[in-house]
Formats: sequence, structure tokens, C-alpha cells
Amino acid sequence: TKDEIAEGFVPFANSDTEDEEIVIPTGDEKNQSLETMNVPKTSNGGAGAFVAILDSGYYMEHTAFANYDNSETFQKASERFNYSDLLAVKDKLVGKPVKTLDEKEATAFGYQNPKLNDGSTFYNLKIPYYYDYGGSNLNEGNDFDVLSTVSEHGTHVASITGANGTYKGVAPNAQLALMKVFFEQIPTNDNMAGGVYATEEDIVEALNDCAILGVDSLNMSL
Repeated sequence: TKDEIAEGFVPFANSDTEDEEIVIPTGDEKNQSLETMNVPKTSNGGAGAFVAILDSGYYMEHTAFANYDNSETFQKASERFNYSDLLAVKDKLVGKPVKTLDEKEATAFGYQNPKLNDGSTFYNLKIPYYYDYGGSNLNEGNDFDVLSTVSEHGTHVASITGANGTYKGVAPNAQLALMKVFFEQIPTNDNMAGGVYATEEDIVEALNDCAILGVDSLNMSL
């Protein structure tokens, strides 16, 4: 039932879940992605890697993007890219942070930012960078809200890449830079359809920031 929806589920516009039975995931299901990609069982799960995802939008509060609970993985992520690293390059970025967090707390403890979209561009050590390059018809300028209400694609791709919650991605220990590069057409009445599209300008801005952040790899499922 609706009351049994697993923690982390986000209802999207036009979804119809009122009368549907919700299946609660256990995490015990076979991970087909790992087999398809021939990931060795001895893999470190992407620990120490920083991966950028350029896509339609992201639900960062999903359990897939929880902070690290393993001390060794946490340490490797902290050494790879932490809040101090972001501050060191922030003035060069298109997606500039406009709010400063407690640097000691963010660096030492993998700060879990309680306020999303507040302009810090830092959510936690799992997602040390996020930004909306695409905007929407309700806010055409760049901003800090990377959630899409009309497309789940970005959340899906980022989860396949690096989910570390109930379900595991191909590289659950990797850090993620979540870059929303799609313009979002949000329905403002019953007669308007929603959708997304990306422009070359927004994609190039994100790619330039990828270079400045020094990500190890990036994904564009455009």
C-alpha cells in the first residue's frame, strides 16, 4: 500500500501509485549490472574514484545516495575529493557555491547537508558536488535544485553507476558529481505536457566544470 512505500521513494508528477501494491526491495536480488560489466568479485567498488553524471535530474535524498558507513571507504573518498577540494576550485566553476558550510565538519565527517539546494553545491562525501545547469520553465537561470519532477532518468543512471543503499550500483564506493544539464518543462496546468531537453551550451558548461573538478570519468546518457 501507499503507507508501505520504502524509505527513499519519490513520487513523480503524473505517477499513479494510489491503488498499486508497492514491493519493498530487500537488496538480496541478483545484481545483473555487475555481471554484465564483468566486475571482478575482488573489486573495491570504485573506492577512491570520482564520477560525474550529466543527465536529467536527481533525487539526492534517495537511500541510494547515502553517506558512507565503512571507515576505509570513507577515508578513501575523503582523500580523493572533499569539501576543501571544492573550495579550492570554486571560483573557477560555472556552478559556483554561494554558501559556505562549516569546513572542518564537512571535511572531517563527510557532512550531511540538511538543507538541499541551499547553494553550497556539497551534499555529503558521497555527492561532494551537484548543480543545475539546465534550469526550467519556472526558473530558466542556473540554480542548485537538481531534482526533476518529470524525469527519473538521472536518478536511475546515477544509481546504476554508484548506488550504495539497499541496492548497489556497479561502483557503490565511488563519489558522484550530479550535474543536471537538461532544461525541464514543468506542467503548469492540466493541458501542458512535461518533458526535458538539453542544449550544447549547458552540456559544455558542465564538461568544463568536470575538468576543473578533476573527475576520473563521466557519463552522458543523453
